[in-house]
Amino acid sequence: MAETQAQTKPTGKEIAKPGGVDTIQALISKHKANIQAALPKNLTINELVRLAATAFQSNPRLLECAPVTLLGAIIKARELDLSISPQARQAALVPYLNKKKNRMEVQFQPMYGGGMALAWRSKLIGPIYAETVYEKDAFDY
Repeated sequence: MAETQAQTKPTGKEIAKPGGVDTIQALISKHKANIQAALPKNLTINELVRLAATAFQSNPRLLECAPVTLLGAIIKARELDLSISPQARQAALVPYLNKKKNRMEVQFQPMYGGGMALAWRSKLIGPIYAETVYEKDAFDY
């Protein structure tokens, strides 16, 4: 019996694999009322599921992550009204290993396009544009 316990004892090298899409849908179904209450007004449960499925297609490693962290990252993106679409380049969902919890998690990371979108919305700055600058150019800003 001691041998069986030793075999199942975590070594710190395992990575939890929650099960992907089915696990996300089960988590949403189980906690639908709480999740709906936490969602920003511009996000429905159905859209949350669609965004999760799209995220899985663009980065299959997200399937290895703890589902609650994926939901949290998607909700954070919607709270800031940033797109997680790779084409929009506003925000990314990045899988990483949380060594303290010994599991894969999703981290929300704003990208340069998201930073620019947030800056424009703040109305605290003027227009942002880029121009080619050559050696010895003179310009005002």
